[in-house]
Amino acid sequence: ETPKPTGLLRRILGTYPSDAVVLDPFAGSGTTGHAVALANALDGGTRTCISINSAEATRAGSNAALAGFATVADITRARLRAVAEQVGGGLELS
Repeated sequence: ETPKPTGLLRRILGTYPSDAVVLDPFAGSGTTGHAVALANALDGGTRTCISINSAEATRAGSNAALAGFATVADITRARLRAVAEQVGGGLELS
């Protein structure tokens, strides 16, 4: 419910090579993957983000649960899918 700001992450990504592989072992709502996609769209980079998330259940009564997301990983997938549709880039789910 309080995601990291994508602007801050894009500033950090600006210190990485434009073809970096970014590992996010606690992806949460997918903010890091979102920031990577935005950074690539802005500067033509080819960064890759590997987002890892557990199937942690959303809290009963939370906005996410009320929106139909059973797990935090469901939120991550939906967000990254929407970002890929909006700014381009690939999205592989496994």
